[in-house]
Amino acid sequence: MSATDSAISSGQGEWRRGWGVVLAAALGIALGGIHLHFIGTMIPSLQAAYDWSRGEIALGLTLIMVINLGGNLVVGALADRFGARPVALWGAWLFGIGFSLLGLAGPSIWSWYLVCAVFAVAVQGVGPVVWTGGIVRWFEKQRGMALALSLTGGGVMVAVTPIMVVWLMELVGVRWIFPVVGLTGALLIFIPAWRFFHDGAPPRPSSSGKMPAAPVVLSGYSARQAFGQRRFWQLVLAFVLVALAAGTFLVHVQPMLIDSGLTPGQAASVAFFVGPSMIVGRLVMGALFDYVDPRLVSALAFALPLMAALTLARLDGSYGLAIAAGILVGLCLGAEVDVVAYLTSRYFGLRAYGVLFALMMSSYGAGIGAGSALAGVGFDRLGSYDSWLLALAGGSAIAIVLVATLGLPAARVGRPDSGGH
Repeated sequence: MSATDSAISSGQGEWRRGWGVVLAAALGIALGGIHLHFIGTMIPSLQAAYDWSRGEIALGLTLIMVINLGGNLVVGALADRFGARPVALWGAWLFGIGFSLLGLAGPSIWSWYLVCAVFAVAVQGVGPVVWTGGIVRWFEKQRGMALALSLTGGGVMVAVTPIMVVWLMELVGVRWIFPVVGLTGALLIFIPAWRFFHDGAPPRPSSSGKMPAAPVVLSGYSARQAFGQRRFWQLVLAFVLVALAAGTFLVHVQPMLIDSGLTPGQAASVAFFVGPSMIVGRLVMGALFDYVDPRLVSALAFALPLMAALTLARLDGSYGLAIAAGILVGLCLGAEVDVVAYLTSRYFGLRAYGVLFALMMSSYGAGIGAGSALAGVGFDRLGSYDSWLLALAGGSAIAIVLVATLGLPAARVGRPDSGGH
């Protein structure tokens, strides 16, 4: 059997053993992140019910995101110590309870902030840190595509959440919609996780056909060893730079399109091109990671925000150019989380994946928040987004250089018994 045939056979074996892990992770990521789309869709209903302003309601989501920055690290450490499976199983029910409590808010806005803070703590156990940790332990040859498929759950949820909210609001109303979605979501997370989501690499028979009795010891650097490496901080900086662009695009694309001369209806229709592009970007990058030098794939992913920023800076009221910008924005938003998860596992191994990926994602989240705020401040002072978009393009170019100069990841990094060297 040739080396290529052997690799294909190995990849097929991973999928036969690990398809259920991907299914459980996709559902967990989709439902565990539903609040990102659900709360926004609920804003008009919450306004009508409690007379809160849009800014007051949105501040609850901001509070969730801020708490999430630190919560990622705690959950990552728990997953590294006790395994991703127990964290996910407990996390499913904590998510359901926390989401249900959102329905107790009102009429005071402070009750909304309180339940948002409680939910922010409860939802940590079903975040991407947990699910991608399971994926990278099961998949070696097809890790890129497995991560991509699991992460597409969030893109699907973007499309179905508004329809679901409208339907459930008619059935149960503003208070009961939260426990209905929370407890149903908890079941949909828990059942596949209980059945399919297991820790560690899948058992493989030895040459004699017998299954190994000893558990697989995960290779990789400890968190402290990773922190001492230049390329760890290189990646953190690169992720922050592209996250600044992502945060800008998430919040300010619609105003940019309207400022360029599009009607509000035309600007809103461009959003239809963003969701599918996110899914395409995620799957394409996942497939490329399995067959191409990860530095080149990452450089391509980080070139997307550069191209998106330059295209947005050139908007002139043309609907075609606006669609092109929307597609580039979607590709950019879909590709970047793939890069974070894949490079963390490849360059630093699985020994402390939870903590390291959590730190990377927290840095990425901080960049998203900063990008949104800085874009708004820049527009208020200069009356245009153009200067900020050019700065984002420059930052993305620096990020490309940072990932292109990482060096190739070792075939098997930092054996635990060698101290990571």
